[in-house]
Amino acid sequence: MSVAILIFVVAMLLIAASDRLAEHTGVVAPVALLALGIIVGFTPWVPDISVDPQMIVAVILPPLLYATATSMPTMDFRRNLTPIAVLSVLLVAVSAVVLGFIFEKMVPGIGLAVGIALGAVASPTDAVATSIVRRQGVSNRLVTVLEGEGLINDASALVIMSSALAAVAAHVTAGEVIGHFAQEVIVALLIGWLAGEVMVWVRARVGSVTADTVLSLVTPFVAYLPANALHGSGLVAAVIAGLVVGREAPERLHSSHRVAAGQMWATLQLVLESTVFGLMGIQLPGILHDVARGELHFKLAAIVAGVGLVATIVVRAVMVVPLVLGSSRRNNRREQKRPRLEMMNEMAGKMTEKVKDGPTTVSRGGRSMTITPERASTFRHRVWRALADIDYFTEQSFGPREGAVIVWSGMRGAVTLAAAQMLPESTPHRSFLILVAALLASASLAIQGSTLSLLVRLVKPTKTRPVTRAELRDIYGRMREAAQDVPVPPKLMAMLNAQGEDDSEVTGDIRGPAVSLAWNLTSRMRESGVTLTQAQRNQVSALSFRYALDVIAAQRNALLAVRDTGKFRPQALDSVFATLDADEMALELHAGPLLTQGIEDPNAPADQDPDDRLAPLE
Repeated sequence: MSVAILIFVVAMLLIAASDRLAEHTGVVAPVALLALGIIVGFTPWVPDISVDPQMIVAVILPPLLYATATSMPTMDFRRNLTPIAVLSVLLVAVSAVVLGFIFEKMVPGIGLAVGIALGAVASPTDAVATSIVRRQGVSNRLVTVLEGEGLINDASALVIMSSALAAVAAHVTAGEVIGHFAQEVIVALLIGWLAGEVMVWVRARVGSVTADTVLSLVTPFVAYLPANALHGSGLVAAVIAGLVVGREAPERLHSSHRVAAGQMWATLQLVLESTVFGLMGIQLPGILHDVARGELHFKLAAIVAGVGLVATIVVRAVMVVPLVLGSSRRNNRREQKRPRLEMMNEMAGKMTEKVKDGPTTVSRGGRSMTITPERASTFRHRVWRALADIDYFTEQSFGPREGAVIVWSGMRGAVTLAAAQMLPESTPHRSFLILVAALLASASLAIQGSTLSLLVRLVKPTKTRPVTRAELRDIYGRMREAAQDVPVPPKLMAMLNAQGEDDSEVTGDIRGPAVSLAWNLTSRMRESGVTLTQAQRNQVSALSFRYALDVIAAQRNALLAVRDTGKFRPQALDSVFATLDADEMALELHAGPLLTQGIEDPNAPADQDPDDRLAPLE
């Protein structure tokens, strides 16, 4: 027990120092942790360790995929659905079949079905590539495609593996395999969407930050478990739940809850990802000992793994080339639509202004039609969305440079080893096949993971475009317009007017940034020269703080209303949302007692019941 505790403590310390360790050693953190795990595994006083693969598939992967999904903008996911689907489903299927034929020829006695199962095991990529390319500042589109692929391809590989293993025991047609895959995906989509909606609804009604964090932690399993029980893909369900929560959290969850959950998931991701690579390395000695007792030798395993790794890269390259060529053709077709959309945008703007004060009837082709403000706004948002999509694909186009990064980013990792250990005990040469998967994943991480940063610097793909001042000006302009629509509490206006200031001065002052609004107003009262009781000062402070919070809520809703149009990039909106969250929490921290407790009315009779002497805040 004491040895296990010591290993745990040392592992946590190494995880905390993994990034700095990687900087000094020149290798990425996962590769360093893999190497450390192998060293620990070969230490004489450490016994052979075999981790239940279900712990990785059912305990570690759901929260990891969920956490990634919550941070992915649904707008970018929609825009890149085609390359994500090709890489995460079609590429996995093709890779499994090609590798299956290779493994059948190179490993005696396993048969094609087992070969395809092992090919499926070797097909899913690892998320470590995304973290590497993101640090290199590549385009957000490239990061989204890699992240999206990593979210789905694990489930695709496991479905193909289970179908191939089913073919070992009984005859399974290609149609049955496709039907099985479709069933798993449809069930996962429904369960994942329902779990995400239900958990957001529940979390929106929880007042405690701690309780909300606990609910956030169990959400991926709320999606995973019922999906698995209903023969769906639990991993896909966890991903869908994450996308739902990530989309709806800014609108329905309190800022303090979102910030606390975000910090928790960042910590948990670091620990789980690092643990997976450490466990992957620490199991390798035990796998080698099992193979030494079998018929096949290590040298053959290394050759098979090497050939398999080359094959995965070649197949990936063959699949990526059509994606790159097709992206260029689609961009040309989109650009041809731009003039018409710009004309429609101008028309939509005029129509929006025309119906600002109410519905308007227009005639076209001898037919009359009533245009409401809501209908005009919806039409304008659709045009904005189409134009924003064209701008997005033009600025972040896919060319040969981006294709090269995608090909080399297809490294294998811990999921490959975990899935290999799920092969039945009756599988021919099971220990040998697990060793092949472990060597393939380890070599992929070591070679591709260590050279991916260099490749990015050499090929120079499209870089991410920083948030521009013009974009921020447009966003803050909408926030100012939203603030203008928030009515000033009449009692606050009356109290400020009582100090001898006209309405225009007061209104100009309180239309400032929400974060400083409350302090500006309370300072104004203190500097007015009028003697106020403590209760009156509290009254003004409480009204000022509440008004500032109303302004923040209106600004957030205004930005959420245009989020799905794509007019503003998610990265720009995320930074503004983070600022609004910080402002809201700062205001509530200072105003909490004033907003949750009554304010004593100084004019109440002395003999009045204390509970009746509380002046209303509004």
